[in-house]
Amino acid sequence: MWELEAEIQCRDCYCNKIKFKDLPSEDEPGVPHQPSFAALKKSAETCQLCHLLRKALDMIRDEIREEHNGRHPQTASAHLYADVPTPKHNDPSSDKPVEFAKDKDVRPWLFGNWWTCSPSDNRNDADVDDLRLIGLGVRLGQTPENTEGTATGGPRYRGTYLRIRTDDTTDMTSIIPGRLRMAVYSSDLALKRIRRWILTSDLSSPEPLKPYNRPTRVIDVDPDSSSTDVRLIESKGRQARYIALSHRWGGSETLTTTSSTLDRRISGINLNELPKTFQDAIKIARLLHVRYLWIDSLCVIQDDTKDLGNRVFENGGYLQQRLFDYICIIFHRPV
Repeated sequence: MWELEAEIQCRDCYCNKIKFKDLPSEDEPGVPHQPSFAALKKSAETCQLCHLLRKALDMIRDEIREEHNGRHPQTASAHLYADVPTPKHNDPSSDKPVEFAKDKDVRPWLFGNWWTCSPSDNRNDADVDDLRLIGLGVRLGQTPENTEGTATGGPRYRGTYLRIRTDDTTDMTSIIPGRLRMAVYSSDLALKRIRRWILTSDLSSPEPLKPYNRPTRVIDVDPDSSSTDVRLIESKGRQARYIALSHRWGGSETLTTTSSTLDRRISGINLNELPKTFQDAIKIARLLHVRYLWIDSLCVIQDDTKDLGNRVFENGGYLQQRLFDYICIIFHRPV
């Protein structure tokens, strides 16, 4: 499945005319796109969306060929609702190639992959505000009802293949839940998105917001400072919002706090001493103007049995009150 991040450059503006909010669902007849498959192929040379639609149709035809030869391709995006008889492997007819209509005689028909946020699975029964457009699908046929791969007893619905995403500034955000991924986590758009998530979480909380009890120790990143140092501080029961870093430890190379290094950590930690994972978490906290950060390897004294025991309590108590987790998946070790 491809993410729909295409640039629309149809000569005849067929892609520009797609009314995404009005796309029919998978079990309904599609809406017309290019006048023929041949025209789509030609447009695919310059229009990225037409190129993706052509790739999806090529995959659908491959599916039909597989089924014709008695094999059922297992694809995550194929939605099959009708029983379609297929020849057995030992049936001589399965060696015959599938005959498709000429490209000039069939045209693409578009539909949407709609999900509902309501208890009803039926799009027609769902409130319009509960509908979400997840993907874009396409079929080939002379009419929207008679498309390639259609079964005698009913349609054999093909997968959408194209996952739709949008940015945060279009009027499509209300119906498209997918968002474009940020290549740079510290970009203005990425930070605005995080702040909006936090605000949404605060406003949707069923209980009034309360000050957060900080864990025994946290790292003071001081967002207003340009210093290359941060420091470990004792919370002493004070309350404030903080971020918790969830990460995979890197074995013996992970930077930790022990009884012998505790005073040094309290005096200050130079950013250059920290793994890049920790540096990134500090940068995010500063950009979001959150002063405190909790990292287990630095905030818990690793050779103190009592302190390690307190961490179990903190994981079950204080950490439920964290602002959010900055989660980093590290396959080998922090770098």
